[in-house]
Amino acid sequence: MKTRLSKASASLHSSFSNLFGAERKYVSWAARWFLVLVAFLLLLTILMNIWVGISVDSTRYQDANLIPKNQVGLVLGTSKYTSDGQTNVFYQERILAAKRLYDAKKVDCLLLSGDNTTLDYNEPVSMQKSLLELGIPGERMYLDYAGVRTLDSILRAHDIFGLDRFTIVSQPFHVDRAIFIAESHGLSTIGYEAGEVGFWVAPKTYVREFFSRILLFYDIFIGTEPKFWGEKVEIVTDTNLRPVPSKICSPRE
Repeated sequence: MKTRLSKASASLHSSFSNLFGAERKYVSWAARWFLVLVAFLLLLTILMNIWVGISVDSTRYQDANLIPKNQVGLVLGTSKYTSDGQTNVFYQERILAAKRLYDAKKVDCLLLSGDNTTLDYNEPVSMQKSLLELGIPGERMYLDYAGVRTLDSILRAHDIFGLDRFTIVSQPFHVDRAIFIAESHGLSTIGYEAGEVGFWVAPKTYVREFFSRILLFYDIFIGTEPKFWGEKVEIVTDTNLRPVPSKICSPRE
């Protein structure tokens, strides 16, 4: 009797050992493939970032005196303040860059594009007020209240404001992505780089930008459109050249 019980116990132990051994092998196999997948996606993201940077490198400028002139400069919006109430350095540097570009007479007008999806948050108006304080005339600025994403700002500059050529103003990493979007839609753009902001000042922004390149290619592939369209209000040098409604951006002497 004892012998039979011993054999049954040994058999049961062997069955459990085989079962858990197979489970461990399965978990180990799944973990390896998961790590391979993560490594592949990380490598793909790195390559996408490199591709975007290299492909637009010749169309970015740091010196306002060397950049070619365009009729309009598109200033990409961001919040004036950080979530803890501090001044947003990205915003500050973009405003100063827009001022330098205008003072160098490399643009005749500025299109300020940003988010205004709620009543108490208005990026274009904030930019306008800051630039007015720096002495840029109000009649030289036009506001796009529906630039909720970079893609929206670029496509609306063309489809709503009638621009085929323009200069994009933002930080270097942002300019790269914006120019890439514009070129993928057949637009002729160049970029003027706002002052760099150190990684440790806003690490979340840089990490988000790194992975946003995946969304960039996805948007291009599926043909993502702006969240909002609206009535066309073209920016022109002479209202006689285009049907109204339009806004005049006369050449500066």
